[in-house]
Amino acid sequence: FVPQDDILHHDLTVEAALQYTAMLRLPTDFSKEEIHDRVNETICRLGLNGTEQTLIGRPSRRGISGGQRKRVSIASELITEPPVLLLDEPTSGLSSNDSLSLIRLLRLLANQGKTIVLTIHQPSIEILELFDSLAVISRDKSTNEEGVYSCR
Repeated sequence: FVPQDDILHHDLTVEAALQYTAMLRLPTDFSKEEIHDRVNETICRLGLNGTEQTLIGRPSRRGISGGQRKRVSIASELITEPPVLLLDEPTSGLSSNDSLSLIRLLRLLANQGKTIVLTIHQPSIEILELFDSLAVISRDKSTNEEGVYSCR
């Protein structure tokens, strides 16, 4: 599960954050070399090359971009190779370009066999076209009745 708000340690580099995540979450029989390899593989897989030594950062101390921060959050979950990835509004706070880039990344992961389930508000047509299935949940303002529409 990847929450809407990123849960990352702001004073760590991208590589260090993923190393700690891997050490905490991978089986205890993983060697340091296997952990290092898994972290590097995940960094490459999510297009984070070149950010390894950059601080995650915070508003008062500049670090990686919002799109990169979201990718690190996803990388933290992918370290353990889960078959299903649940994301709560992964594009929240991202620019339209970063949003499209992130959804393209998720599409690539889905094409590699991951099941991706996410919530999203006001996606562009370009983003909608990348989904396999879509369920729209809404409320009729005049009657306050809930409705669900599913397609594909």
